[in-house]
Amino acid sequence: ATPEPGGTAEPPLAAAPAPLLANAQQVGPEPFTVGGVSMRRDEDSVWFFGELRNDGSEPRESIEVRVVLRDKSGTEVGSKSGFVDLHYLEPQQIAPFSVLFTKDDAPPPFDSYDFEVISAKADFQLGYSYRDLELADVAARRSSLGFVDISGRVRNSGAAPTQFVEVLAIFYDAAGNVVGMSSGYAQTPGKAPLAAGATARFDIKGIVFSAPPAQYRLEVQGSRIS
Repeated sequence: ATPEPGGTAEPPLAAAPAPLLANAQQVGPEPFTVGGVSMRRDEDSVWFFGELRNDGSEPRESIEVRVVLRDKSGTEVGSKSGFVDLHYLEPQQIAPFSVLFTKDDAPPPFDSYDFEVISAKADFQLGYSYRDLELADVAARRSSLGFVDISGRVRNSGAAPTQFVEVLAIFYDAAGNVVGMSSGYAQTPGKAPLAAGATARFDIKGIVFSAPPAQYRLEVQGSRIS
C-alpha cells in the first residue's frame, strides 16, 4: 500500500470474484437490469458508471445504455448514450458501461436520472468475439497520485490465434458501486496475434474515479482472425 501524508497507508485493493450489480433496478424498454451506478461531476463534464445484466433469453450485442436526465417535475432535460464494454452478453451475463457528458454536450441542471437500454440479437459478435482467454499473475497497486496500476499476463487457452486482446478493469467502492473503468491490450511483438497457448503481458492504469476504489474486477476478450 502507498503511504499517505502523515504515515498512514491506504488499504490494499481487493479483487472482486464476480460482478456486484449493487442496488439493481430493472430498466426498459428491453429486459435488462442496471446496478452499481455512480456519478462524477467535474467542472466541464459528468461521468456515469455502472453495470448491466442481460435478463433476456438470448445473447445480445450492440447494447446501448442511455442516461436520461430529468428536472424536479420528471421532465426530460437531456440524455446521452454509451455502449457496454463487452462485445455481447449471454443471458444473465453482466458487463460494465460508462456514459460521459463532455464540455461540448454539457447537460443542463438536473435533479434525477434513469436509464433506457436497447440492443440487437447477437449475430456478428458471436462469430467475431473470442473468449478462450485466461488471466494470471495479476497485481493491483495504488500509486502516490491516487491512480491504480494493474498488470498481469493473458493466456490464449483456445485452439486458434486471436487479435485485439483487451483486458477490462472495473473498479468498485466499498458499497459495490462502479466508480471507474479502464482497459489495456495484450502486448505482443509487433502487435501480432496471440497464438494458441501463448501468453502476453498487459498493463492498465485507472485514473478517473467517482469515489475511492476499494475493489476491482477484470474481464478479457479478443477477436477472431478471419
